[in-house]
Amino acid sequence: MNPIAKSALSCALLLALSACGNKGPLVLPEKPAPVEELPASNAPTSEDPTPPAEGAIPPTPEEQAADAQAAEAVHSQTPDGND
Repeated sequence: MNPIAKSALSCALLLALSACGNKGPLVLPEKPAPVEELPASNAPTSEDPTPPAEGAIPPTPEEQAADAQAAEAVHSQTPDGND
């Protein structure tokens, strides 16, 4: 076999082998688990059932308002994290 034919056959073989195969993941991705939404009646209330520790300083109204705003922001987010 002449050298030019060998080179052409080798190039064709390498090209064919490089084109074979599945590009991407080797397994099918699993479906994401459904996110369960809690009903509004099970939402935590502003009343904490545990008493404050002895000697603890109660939060100021400003701190309580900031906590309420933070909790509302968390509850108002959509499941995919977009507002």
